[in-house]
Amino acid sequence: MNPFWKRGYLKNKSYLLNIAVQYKERADIRVYLEIILSLLTVSLFSIFALKPTLITIAELLQEIESKKSTLSTMNEKIQKLNTAQTLHDSEKRNIDLLKIAVPDTPQPDILARQIEGLSQKHSVSVSNFKMGNALILGSKISKQDSRKEEEQKLTVNADAMNFSIGLNILVDEYDQILSFLNDFENLRRPVVIDSLNIQTSEREGENTLNFSISARVPAMKSTSK
Repeated sequence: MNPFWKRGYLKNKSYLLNIAVQYKERADIRVYLEIILSLLTVSLFSIFALKPTLITIAELLQEIESKKSTLSTMNEKIQKLNTAQTLHDSEKRNIDLLKIAVPDTPQPDILARQIEGLSQKHSVSVSNFKMGNALILGSKISKQDSRKEEEQKLTVNADAMNFSIGLNILVDEYDQILSFLNDFENLRRPVVIDSLNIQTSEREGENTLNFSISARVPAMKSTSK
């Protein structure tokens, strides 16, 4: 054995033997030593016993923080939804007008009634009124018509319905057709006029003006599959 380790071994052995002798001879040392050993034992077992509890507490604290973050996010979303609802309520009248101006379906019957009302208001005779294809129910047009459909688009996500009107009026009543056209362009439902042709003719000895209007009105595309 190394002399250095041997001296250390003998020294520690002598020290431990001295403690053992005192432990046997002195009762106070035995009491203190037993108390210290008991405390160490209790502390050791307490650490192992409390470790799962401490881990559980740490996980609960982490979960609480996570739920606080989620609650904060939910409150923010609720606030934004309330703001959106308030804005929707304040603009409800404009939204309703927009639905009338650009409906989800072509609604050719409503357009026909509006034009009929304008003709009666301005005493203009409607000689003919024709409408193009309009999807009322069922599926969209076939693929061979897709090019034509593309040409009729007024804007993104909107379809167009073509129609034409023939109007007759006496030359002396020209101002009435101007008023009719002015109201026609200012319908609540926007109208895109593609062409306007004017011809004159004579009927029963009176000169008349024959107007031919080709136009389109928009309708939002259906999102249903």
